[in-house]
Amino acid sequence: LFSFLLTFRKKIVKDWKLLFLICLILMFAISTAYVLTQRFNFSEYLIPTIIAAMVLTILFDFQIAFMGMVTTVLLIAIILGNDFEYLTTSLFTSLVAIYSVKSLRRRSQLFKAIFALIAASLLIVIGHGFFLGHSTQKMMDDLIALSFIAIISPLITYAFVGFFESIFNITTNLTLLELLDFQHPLLKRLQQEANGTFNHSIVVGNLAE
Repeated sequence: LFSFLLTFRKKIVKDWKLLFLICLILMFAISTAYVLTQRFNFSEYLIPTIIAAMVLTILFDFQIAFMGMVTTVLLIAIILGNDFEYLTTSLFTSLVAIYSVKSLRRRSQLFKAIFALIAASLLIVIGHGFFLGHSTQKMMDDLIALSFIAIISPLITYAFVGFFESIFNITTNLTLLELLDFQHPLLKRLQQEANGTFNHSIVVGNLAE
């Protein structure tokens, strides 16, 4: 991950706050994995790698999210005793999560990602079930855990993105799209008191886009 950042994202490496944020998100996933599986003996599929993948994609870009999740999932798999099944499952669902929000234009897309993640979970659970000979009960338990994470991930991601935006002064596509709302009091006042400037700004904005 750091080799990738040093090679392709030098601006992030030079900004300690952004680098700290990436490390914070990844450490959140890794520490949660340790607590859930080693301390409380919960299912490894309750580890919030999907949340970390979505947050990194929205705050930065999908390349950073991909490299970050490969690194994180490998480290968590080591914590779990080189768990190949977890490794493939988490990589697959994280990639689906990244793909679902990489071209985010509306907040509703976060919730549409739920269906994509549930479908991906069903596919990977059935695949592992046939390949490794799992019982129907084991497959159901894994699917329930993965579906639970798929459902709550957009809600937690939404909260995290808003929090990190304000704390680390990051502007995401979601914020920019909110600024396009012509019902904003300042834009409404501009339209009423300086209509020529308002229309000129829209034209220049469209040309720039």
